[in-house]
Amino acid sequence: MYLLPGSFLVLGLTFSWLHCGRLARATTFCLLCAGTALGTFSPIALTATATLAGCVLILENKPAYKTLTLLTTLALTVLSLSMFMHLVPGFANILLFDQLSLSHLSRPFSMYLNFDKPLFALFYLIAFGPQLTRRASAHHTLVAAGKALLCLLLCVIPLGMHLDYLQWDPKFPSMFWIWAANNLLVVCIAEEVFFRGFLQKNLAIQFNRFICGEWMAILVSAAAFGLAHFAGGWPYVGLATLAGVCYGFAFQQTRSLEAPLLCHFGLNLVHFLYFTYPASL
Repeated sequence: MYLLPGSFLVLGLTFSWLHCGRLARATTFCLLCAGTALGTFSPIALTATATLAGCVLILENKPAYKTLTLLTTLALTVLSLSMFMHLVPGFANILLFDQLSLSHLSRPFSMYLNFDKPLFALFYLIAFGPQLTRRASAHHTLVAAGKALLCLLLCVIPLGMHLDYLQWDPKFPSMFWIWAANNLLVVCIAEEVFFRGFLQKNLAIQFNRFICGEWMAILVSAAAFGLAHFAGGWPYVGLATLAGVCYGFAFQQTRSLEAPLLCHFGLNLVHFLYFTYPASL
């Protein structure tokens, strides 16, 4: 029964990414109604969701008072990160695979269709999507994403193997397409909208008076991205931080989310298909 709100979530993310504002708002409304009726969102979860939407709405209306903007941005950051790390109770995330082991070399893992993690991306894309996507040509986007992905394949993958976090383990499991859809829509889009489209972009504005302000924004947002993966252990934090720097560079080069999204999903794709996933035993 939870598949109905899950379908509305996927449709809402797709429509908001494609700048279909009315359809995105309609499917978001259906998501909240279905989620409430079916118990996907508890009263606590609904309160957190309403607060999240309210903060985005305040920023969309560009308040005249800088203090209000700052406080709203801080509140939105804390709440979004809490939902990213599943610290806000009351969301009935759908368990897709439970303790699945892809090979004898890989750690078992569970995969969820999360409702809490992508809500920020859904609301933020509805409000600010045109400012974050389709801002670079296809050629520029592919070049920036290709450069960043090549850098990742040459440094992050070998480092992960050196740390015994990754091993060569080519495979094509039957659940690949479910993993790919979930990873692209619910993981990569959610993370890139928050860490690049929201955090890095706002930090770059705050740091613009410094000579290396944009690089400071890239490094701080990358460090936050790495720490958000703390559940995977310190090696994963380090690898995710390095990856975040490359994603941030792709965003800085294009001012658009397509390049870091392609790079992010591309790295995850290589990791899943050719190396131990999520990590070595």
